[in-house]
Amino acid sequence: QISKEQKLNSLKLLDTTCTCSICMKLLYEPVSTLCGHTFCLQCLERVLSMSKMVQCPLCRDNLNYLRNVQLKVNVILHNLFQSCYVQDYFERKVETDKIRREYDERKQILSKENHLVEFHTVLSDYVDDTLTALPNFSSEPDSGSRYHSSTTHNN
Repeated sequence: QISKEQKLNSLKLLDTTCTCSICMKLLYEPVSTLCGHTFCLQCLERVLSMSKMVQCPLCRDNLNYLRNVQLKVNVILHNLFQSCYVQDYFERKVETDKIRREYDERKQILSKENHLVEFHTVLSDYVDDTLTALPNFSSEPDSGSRYHSSTTHNN
C-alpha cells in the first residue's frame, strides 16, 4: 500500500521531471539530448543559436552535434504531458505559437532590412563609381582641360 506522502512525493517528482530547466515551465514539444536531459524544443533551439560552443545547461556535455540535425520531439513524452497536463499544455502551445509568430515577423523585417542595406551599398558603390568616372569640374582651369570656369578674381 502506498501512503499519501509517497503519492505526493511521486507527484512532486513528476512535476519536477516535466519542467524544462531552461524556461522553468512545463516541457512543451520535449526534445531529449544524448546526455539524457530534456528541454522544450524552442528553448533548446534558442540555446543552440546563442553561442558557438553549446553545452547542456545541466551537465555541460557538448551539444554542438545538435546544430547539424533536425531536432525531433520526443513523441512519448509529448503525448504523456499533453494527456496529463491538458490545460497547462494548451497554454504552452498558445504561448509558443505566439512567440514563433513574433520571431517569424522579426525575421521577415530583418530580411527586408538586410535587402535595403544591400541595395543601399550597391547604390552607393554605383554613385561613387559614376562620380569617379566623371570629369573633374574644378574652379581652377586645368592646362589640358576643355572646361574652364568663368570665375572673376578681384585683386
